Amino acid sequence: MTHFGTIKTRAVAIHKTWARDIPGKVIFFVGNSDNRTEVDIPLVVLPVADDVYPPQEKAMLMLKYVYEHYVDCFRWFIRADDDVYINSDNLGALLISISNRDDVLLGHPGIGTTEEKGKLGLEEQSNFCIGGTGIVMSRSVLKKVYPHLDHCIKHTLTAHEDSEVGRCIKKFVGVQCPWGYEASEIFHQDYGDDQQAYHGDLDLIPFEKVVSLHPVKDAGYLFRLHHHFLSIKQRERQNRARKLKKHIKNTEKILAASKTNHSVNFFRNPDSYYCKLEQCGEFHTAEERVHGKNLPPKTWAMFRDLQSFGVQQFSTPVEVIRSSKAKTLKLVTEKAKQNIIQEERPELYHGFYFGEFEVGYTRESPIRGNLYEIHYTVRMKRDIKGRLETLRQLRRVKFKNTFGSLTARVQQDNPKNELINIVLPCQAPINLFENFLKNVRQMLEKFHETLRVFVVYFREVAQSKKFKSIFEMYRKKFGDFRFVWLEVDGKFNRETAVEIILKHFSKNQLLLFTQIDFIISADFLERCRQNTEKGTRLYFPMALKTRDKKNAYQSGRWEFENYSTFCAYSDDVIALKDIHPVRNASSENDLETSSFVDMFITREQRMLEVFRAPDPGLLLLDSSRPPCLPKDKACTDRFDSTKSLFDYIFKKGYLKDFL
Repeated sequence: MTHFGTIKTRAVAIHKTWARDIPGKVIFFVGNSDNRTEVDIPLVVLPVADDVYPPQEKAMLMLKYVYEHYVDCFRWFIRADDDVYINSDNLGALLISISNRDDVLLGHPGIGTTEEKGKLGLEEQSNFCIGGTGIVMSRSVLKKVYPHLDHCIKHTLTAHEDSEVGRCIKKFVGVQCPWGYEASEIFHQDYGDDQQAYHGDLDLIPFEKVVSLHPVKDAGYLFRLHHHFLSIKQRERQNRARKLKKHIKNTEKILAASKTNHSVNFFRNPDSYYCKLEQCGEFHTAEERVHGKNLPPKTWAMFRDLQSFGVQQFSTPVEVIRSSKAKTLKLVTEKAKQNIIQEERPELYHGFYFGEFEVGYTRESPIRGNLYEIHYTVRMKRDIKGRLETLRQLRRVKFKNTFGSLTARVQQDNPKNELINIVLPCQAPINLFENFLKNVRQMLEKFHETLRVFVVYFREVAQSKKFKSIFEMYRKKFGDFRFVWLEVDGKFNRETAVEIILKHFSKNQLLLFTQIDFIISADFLERCRQNTEKGTRLYFPMALKTRDKKNAYQSGRWEFENYSTFCAYSDDVIALKDIHPVRNASSENDLETSSFVDMFITREQRMLEVFRAPDPGLLLLDSSRPPCLPKDKACTDRFDSTKSLFDYIFKKGYLKDFL
C-alpha cells in the first residue's frame, strides 16, 4: 500500500529491489488523486481518496481486490506498506515450514501505546499485527474474512488501520498475531527515530531470520539493505561452493583408493602448521626458506579492548585497532555469542549470562582466509539437587572467513605522464617546507615528472618573507607554470584552501592533496595516476611514518589514521563538496573531524570508491622528536617497530652474553 506522494521514490525502489525476488506477484495500491504520477510498476487505483489518513478503507478495499482477483492463485498473502524491506529468502523459509491449509496470521504483535490501552476495541489478551512490518495471512484467512470486510469498514472503533484489520480478523476468523518473542524478531520494528532506522552498521544487527524491516523512510536505504542481503547471499553461496569442491575432492580420493585397496587419510598434514617457502614471514631468513627448513609455527595476533598484539613488520608490538578492522572484530565477537547460544541452548538453564570478553586471536592465511578464535566467559545458573548454583566456564569459538574467488577486470591505464597538481596548504616549520620543495625538484630533474605545485599560504601562520624567498628560487628555475604561490589572509583553514584551489582548475584535473611533512617518490606518483579513476575512485594511501628517512623501511610504521594525503580529480572533489560541505579541522592533526574524512571516508556520504592501501613510496616524517645523534649520549631513541628494536639490540651487542 502506497500513495502518490512516495510512489516515485519508495514504491519504485521496492519494485527495483526486494519485489523482484518474491516468488509470486507484488502489486502496488493507491487511491484516487488529482495529482497522479505515471510510473512503470504494477499499480491498482482503488475507489477511495489517496490522501486520507489513516487509510482504513484503503486497507479493507485492498484485501477485497486481492480476494476477487488472486485468491485461487496463491497460498499466502502479505499486506505491507511502502516503507518496509522484505527478505524473500527468509520469508520463503518461514512459510514453507507452516501449513497453508490452516488459519494462520503472522506479523509483529502490538497492543498500542500506553495511552491507547483498553481503547482499541480489543478483547482481553488480544492483539493485532502491526501493519508496518507486514501482515502475512494464509488463503483460508482471506477467504473467511472477505465476506465481512464491508461490515468492518462501517464499524471502525479507532483511528488506526492495522488495529482495525486485526480486530476484524480476530472477530470473524478467530486468529490473531502470535505472542511469541520470536515473532517480534522475525518481523523487525525499529522503535527509535524512524528517520534514522537502519542507518548504522548493518553487520552488527542479527538479521539471520529477519523477514521484514520497518520503517525504511529513505528510498536509498532500501537499496542499501538490498545490497547488504545480496552480499550475505553471495558469501553463503561461495562457502557452499567450497564445501562441495571439498566433498568432490574427498570422493575422488575414496574412488581412487578403492581401485588400489589403499586407505585414505583425511587428516591435515602436521607440516601445514609450519611456514613454507613464500608463505613465511619476514622473521625467517631467505636461506631458511630456500632450503625448506622446518620453520617455527605460524603466529597468531591477539586482540582485546581495541588493542592488537602482533609481530608484523612496520608495526608496533601493541597497536590500536582501527575503525574498519574494529568493525570486523566486533562482528566476529557477536557471531561468537550467537554460536555459543545455539550450542548451549540457554532455555535449559535458569539463567545464562555472558561475562567479559576474554581474548581473541586472529591470523591471515593466504589460502584459507582470515582465521579467528574467540574466548568468552559464560555464567549459567542450573538446578542441582533442588538448589540453584552458578557455573562459570570458558567457551571457545573458531571462525574461518574465507576469501572469495578471484575476479579480474580489464582497466585502461591513465596516461603515463598525466599532469599531477600538488596542492600544499603551507604551515610552519620552514625546514619541512624547504625539504618538500627539494623533494619536488628531485622529481622534476631526476625523474622528469610532470608536476605542478600550488602553495596556499596563510599569513597568520608565520611571516611569509622567508617562505616566499625559498619558493621564489624554485619558481625562477622551473617557471610560473610549475610553481604557483597563493597567499590568503587569516589562520590555517582547510575549507578556504579547498575553495581557492578549485577555482584554478579546469575539468578533470588530477589533484594531489598533501602536507609539507610528507616525502613523495616517483613510484608513488605513478600509483597516484593508476589508482585514481575519474568519477569512480579516489586514492587514499597509507604513509610510512618514520623519524629516520634513510632507514624508514627498517624502523618505520604505517600511519593508519592520516587521511591528509590523497589523489582525486577536480570534478569529483567539487561534486562531493557540493553535497557535503567542507568543515575545518580544529587543529592541524585533528584528522578524525577533518573535512577530508567527512567528505571522502565517511561511509554514509560515500559517492565514490575509496582505494586505501599502504604505499611504500610515501613517507611521513615524524617531527615531534628528531632522531638521536651519535654525540648525544643522553639521548634515547624511540623504536617504532619490533624489528627495529631487535636490530638495535643486536647491533649494540646487548645480548652477546646470553647467546
